[in-house]
Amino acid sequence: MRIVEEAERSNEHGAIAAILRREGLYASQLATWREQVRVGGKAGLEPKAPGPKAGKSPQQLEIEKLQKRNRRLEQKLEIAQKLIELAGKAHEILGVALPSLDDNEKR
Repeated sequence: MRIVEEAERSNEHGAIAAILRREGLYASQLATWREQVRVGGKAGLEPKAPGPKAGKSPQQLEIEKLQKRNRRLEQKLEIAQKLIELAGKAHEILGVALPSLDDNEKR
């Protein structure tokens, strides 16, 4: 907090760079600290408890699994539709008539 406050008070050209050199910090670290103070005040700089981050709920895991499966099936459907379209064009070029859906229903 001391460094963030000192950087906020500095008005002179190059003063912040001098602070960073003196403290052995990168500008990105000071920017991170400033953002933490802006969002959470002084408490924003408090160390966080170590340990694993909260995991996803079983419902969220199931949703992600189903979304992945849905994307995979959509890709397969797109490929199948293109193959059917290609087969139709091949039949058209060769002059072979394709059976229609109506013919299958009469049987």
